[in-house]
Amino acid sequence: MTTANSQAQPAIEQRRVYSYPQCELNVFETTQQAAAIPLRFSHLTIMSMMRGKKIMHLDDQRPFDYLPGESLIIPAHQHMLIDYPEANLHDPTQCTALVLEDHFIQQTFSQLDMHYQAFDNNHSWIMPSSAFHFVNSAEITAIISKIVRLSMDHKPMNELRIELSLKELLVLIAQQQHLSHLEQTGGYTNGDDHFSHVVHFIKQHLSEKISIDKLSRLAYMSRTNFFKSFKMYLGLSPADYILRERISLAKQLLQDPTISIAEVAYQSGFNNIPYFIRQFKKQERLTPGEYRVGS
Repeated sequence: MTTANSQAQPAIEQRRVYSYPQCELNVFETTQQAAAIPLRFSHLTIMSMMRGKKIMHLDDQRPFDYLPGESLIIPAHQHMLIDYPEANLHDPTQCTALVLEDHFIQQTFSQLDMHYQAFDNNHSWIMPSSAFHFVNSAEITAIISKIVRLSMDHKPMNELRIELSLKELLVLIAQQQHLSHLEQTGGYTNGDDHFSHVVHFIKQHLSEKISIDKLSRLAYMSRTNFFKSFKMYLGLSPADYILRERISLAKQLLQDPTISIAEVAYQSGFNNIPYFIRQFKKQERLTPGEYRVGS
C-alpha cells in the first residue's frame, strides 16, 4: 500500500520500507537540518523516535519537541509539518513509522472486546481518534525494536512473529492511552467507569495506606475481578500504579531542598526509608539524593 506522503528531498531524508499484510514499516533517516517538511500517512500510524530531535507541528496542537523514547499515534490523513533542528550527516535523526492496515486494527480490538467482557463489559478497546503523544514504556520500546529487527532479518516465520508483536503493541498502546486519559481528566470520565474513582482516590491519598480491598469497593468489584480488570485495562497492577504515583510525588517533593529525604519518603507514603530508596533507584536509576542534586 502507498502510505507515506513526504516532500523531503532524497538528499535530506532516506526512507526504507518493509511491507506486510498487516502493516508497512518505514524507517526514516534525516541527515540535514530542515524545517516545515510536510508528512502525511493514509492509515493510522505509530511513529517512534529512535535518535535525534524533531519539532512537530500538528493541525490541532501547539508545536512540541519529539525525542527518543517517545511515540506518536497519528490518525489517517493527519497533516504534519516537521522541523529537524539537529540533523546532520554524522548524527542523523532517525524515526520509525508503523502504518497499520485498518482491518487488522479492527480485528485485534474485536478480539480484545470479546475477551475483556469476561471481566467488565463497561469498557471497549479503541485506538486514539486524535494524535496521541506519549513516553514509551520499556515494553513498548522492546516490541518496536523487535519489529524493526525482524523486518531487517529475513527469516522464515518472521512475518508471523511481526503480526503477533503488532497485536501486543496495540494492546500496550491502548492500555497506556486509557491510563493517560484517566490521569488527564483528573480521574473522572463518564459515570460508569469503574477506574475513574479509583485513580482519583489513589492520587488524593498517596501519603496514606491504600488497601486493595478499599479500591475494589470503590470500583464495585470483587477483589479478584478488580485486580485482573485493572491490570488488563490499564497495563499495570494496582500496587504497581500506586508505587509509580508515589515515586512521582517524591520527585516533586525532592525539588524542595528544605525537605529531608526521610520526610520525602513519609509524605510519599513510604514507611520504610531503605525500601523507598531501593524503589526510587529501581525506577529512576538514581537514589533520591542523586536525583535531588541532578535536578
